[in-house]
Amino acid sequence: TRISDVAEEITRITNAVNGYDEATVKYGDYKDILQLIDDIKALTDGQNITDDERASLEELNTKANLLAAKIRSTADEISRITRAVNAYNIDTVKSSDKADIENLIARIKKLTDGDNVTDDERAKLNELDSILEALLEKINAVKDEITRIEEAVNAYDEDSVKSTDKADLEQLKTDIKTLTDATNITEDERTKLGELDAKLDALIKKIDDTAAEIERIDEAVNGYDKDTVTSDDVPELSKLIEDIKALTDGDNLTEDEKSALEEADKAID
Repeated sequence: TRISDVAEEITRITNAVNGYDEATVKYGDYKDILQLIDDIKALTDGQNITDDERASLEELNTKANLLAAKIRSTADEISRITRAVNAYNIDTVKSSDKADIENLIARIKKLTDGDNVTDDERAKLNELDSILEALLEKINAVKDEITRIEEAVNAYDEDSVKSTDKADLEQLKTDIKTLTDATNITEDERTKLGELDAKLDALIKKIDDTAAEIERIDEAVNGYDKDTVTSDDVPELSKLIEDIKALTDGDNLTEDEKSALEEADKAID
């Protein structure tokens, strides 16, 4: 009879809807749940149900719509995460992106720790997570490189830098250029690297100035001959002795340079 058919249909729908759980419902269930919502509507639009049956169907409709909403929200979250991840590029990601990337990783974990994603969705999310981890590695590598350069530059001082340091200083300048030529640094990091580069220039200039002074003194000393030197040369020789003392009293000479200047000082005496 019509009444028994309605009762059987209500029982079928009830069992079907209650067979789903909001904590485990997946995208593959979406089509069937939408069909159940349509089936519920067809029954409630009819005239062959009691008030109790109508109330029961309304509860089932509410649950079915919550299930459908959960599926849509999961799919929407996956789409949002996918778009966000694809907006990043390994060649341009910066430290200022780190917080957002870590947030995306946390959102992926929340999805994959749950039971609302299909195996295909889980595989896709794991791929996105790998991309994000690679982006974080790039950010951390750039940060570590900046830190390394900063510590290396700050280990030098103009009052003690020597000619033997020049090659390392020039390499640090090259390392800074590599970073600033790339697009993985923020403006603040670029400014900091610019300041470090300027300090390196000052250190290298100190080395070059010291070398030029040593060369000047060496040429001046070698321009004299003990057999021809006269009292007229004493003021200039005294000045050379003072210049040698100024250099040897400082810490900008290597041991070889200091020894050579001390020999020059003895030659003048």
